[in-house]
Amino acid sequence: MEKKIRFLYAGTGLLICVLFFCLLRAEIAAAAPETDLWWMLPVFSRLTAGKSFFEGLLFLLQPTPRWFELPFLKAYLWFHQALPILQGSYGSLILVSLLLHFFNALLMYAVGQQLGMGRRAGFFSAFTYLTLFVQFHAYYWPSAFQHVLAVFTTLGVLFCYLKTEELFKGRQPQRTLFFFLTLAAGGLGSLQRSTLMLPFMLLAHLVFSSRNAQERVTRFTRWMPFLLLYPLYILLALCFVGDHVYNVGIFKFPLPAGIKALAFFFGGVVGLVALRRLLGISWTMGGRRRIGKALLIFLTVGLTAGLILRDKREILLPYNLITPLTTLLASFLEPIQSALSTDSRVAYYVMPCQISFFFLLLALLSLWVFVRLPWVRPATVATLLMWYGMCTWYLLFHRHVVSSFPLRIPSRYFIYLSPIFSWVFCSSAIALYDLLMKRIRLHGLKREVILVGIFLGLVLPNLMAVRLQLFRGRLVNSYFSYDDVRAGELIQEDLSRLLSETGRAPDRVYVFGAVKMDYPMTRAKYIPMHLIGLDNSRFLIHEKVLSRHPGVTLLVEESVMTDGAGGQVYWVGGPRVRNGQGQWVDPFARHLEEGLQRLDEGDWEGAKEGFQQAVKRRPFLLRYLLSSCRLSDARWLTGGVGLKEWVEEIEGKWRLFSIVPVGKWGHIREVMREELREYGVCLAALSYIEHQTGHRVQGRRWLSQLYFLEPNVRHLREWLEASPQVESRPGLKGYLEILGGARFLEDPLPWQKDDFGFGRFMARLIGAVDIRSEWDREWILA
Repeated sequence: MEKKIRFLYAGTGLLICVLFFCLLRAEIAAAAPETDLWWMLPVFSRLTAGKSFFEGLLFLLQPTPRWFELPFLKAYLWFHQALPILQGSYGSLILVSLLLHFFNALLMYAVGQQLGMGRRAGFFSAFTYLTLFVQFHAYYWPSAFQHVLAVFTTLGVLFCYLKTEELFKGRQPQRTLFFFLTLAAGGLGSLQRSTLMLPFMLLAHLVFSSRNAQERVTRFTRWMPFLLLYPLYILLALCFVGDHVYNVGIFKFPLPAGIKALAFFFGGVVGLVALRRLLGISWTMGGRRRIGKALLIFLTVGLTAGLILRDKREILLPYNLITPLTTLLASFLEPIQSALSTDSRVAYYVMPCQISFFFLLLALLSLWVFVRLPWVRPATVATLLMWYGMCTWYLLFHRHVVSSFPLRIPSRYFIYLSPIFSWVFCSSAIALYDLLMKRIRLHGLKREVILVGIFLGLVLPNLMAVRLQLFRGRLVNSYFSYDDVRAGELIQEDLSRLLSETGRAPDRVYVFGAVKMDYPMTRAKYIPMHLIGLDNSRFLIHEKVLSRHPGVTLLVEESVMTDGAGGQVYWVGGPRVRNGQGQWVDPFARHLEEGLQRLDEGDWEGAKEGFQQAVKRRPFLLRYLLSSCRLSDARWLTGGVGLKEWVEEIEGKWRLFSIVPVGKWGHIREVMREELREYGVCLAALSYIEHQTGHRVQGRRWLSQLYFLEPNVRHLREWLEASPQVESRPGLKGYLEILGGARFLEDPLPWQKDDFGFGRFMARLIGAVDIRSEWDREWILA
């Protein structure tokens, strides 16, 4: 029986890992650099160009420049550039973060066992942490690698510390080895500002798990070297480059950074010595209570006064304190709803906190059951409470958070609280489940099968929600790199076409018209250098083209073009990408031009064939947005508004939140508008041909697809009539007058008849059916 149960859990874990990889594989392969990586990769390449090994090592350790002051973030980008297997591949950066995230799940299980958690609770906690939807951006966004690494360091230090204390109690010979492992892990953690909570967590566990004052002093003295690690690098980095959260008050003194860092370090040493003497005081039971009450009153009054003076009174509200945990619970139980509630026009996957009375009570019940479990000791509660409290403090003070109702937290920051949630929820749920099974007298394998089935019913929707959210945030998070991604993809496809037609690809490829990078982070205020502004285009186009054609020499915006055989030229600066012969590179544009030419010649069948091929192919924007999904599925992306309005609102959101205007805004906006309008012209022309040839029902169905681009009839007609393709053709322009007519809206539109629209959309999204190979006109229109 025991072997069958172990096999059940091993199979469940393997199934979850396989599904996790399969659902994210396509998204990782097609991922484009998000906003920070869009400028960070080329800037980092410039900063490290030509450095020797020792110069590079010194660069990794120095706490400058800003946004590159963290050694691990610099090392992460350094190895990406140095290793040939990773170089030039954005997806490889995501894979590194994802592998570390998997390793964190293993540490979750190991730490759970050290805390005294059962194997079942440890197993479910680890996989809950692995698949939890609300935190997915931490491991999917390479710039958030530091957050995944901070969780790795926290769990690693906690495991080594608990193991060391266990070995010291038993006087085991391995205690020295684990003690130095803990110091090494703490040394790595001291290079990350996000692990400042570790010393406080260890102090909380040390104080509450000691039996008397002598044991407290002995253990505190033992861990003094660990506590001394933290005032070193973090304070040095804060004094040199500052931070938007920590660099307040004392860090702004007009003193040299080195002097401030030394002063803070010695101040920390003095504080630790004073704390050691305080811990050595032995109090009677009555004295402990009086001192405890006085200390609690002092801390409460001091904290309240400080928050009032800083105008942060809202953090004292119990609602705000329990909100992050309740949001984690609500997101885990209703992940699809959580994904659809986010604003797909706003970058960084900012999650609105979904608080309801039911989830609030459920969170409080989980906490109550958790603290009453036999293995949960006061030291465990104190440690986790310190962890939760410091992370919640950071979230409520962070600049991206609105700390009054409704609270909004970026997805990546939930990863700091997700280990606590996983332990609390899974331990409480299993305790309640075992109590129920004991009442109904169900034991053995059947009980475990039901438990695994319930768990899979919670985990699988979380994985589906991750895939859905990546689909919804694909454009807004890579908005600034869209034109470069588009140019690289279209050039790569055109080179593949040339290779299939001629048997060989060009030796050299010249790309002209790329728009220069102009983003606030690249200004001298943040990076001490001036960029040419085309490094991002070179990186992205190289990545897309050389992944399929590694033997091609790609030259982006070179001032001199070498003549000779084997060269190919591309112009990417306008709404359409064209080659040196003046031909449109995008097959959609070629089919559209062919259809319009046949339409002018009066060849209805030829025009119809050209327009159908254009609809089948779609412009690059729709292929990028919708992948294998239908045009009607855009409603799950935009929230019900038209694609034209949604794309324009993305630009509006970026303008609202950006510090200074970005030069690429106008170019990217015009490229997207023209792509959507040309697709609308294609649909209108198909409807016009069907109407003229007597197939009015088919014509109406083609015309109804325009409502996914622009649902406002008047705006749609004006938008299409302003197109040169429509304006120069009176027959097509006159036909568009049918838009908005009473007869046109007599029957329900295609998407209004689909009662299972979302379920079918998720099946298409997860199944990744390629619309280009499975295309069928009736299938698209349905």
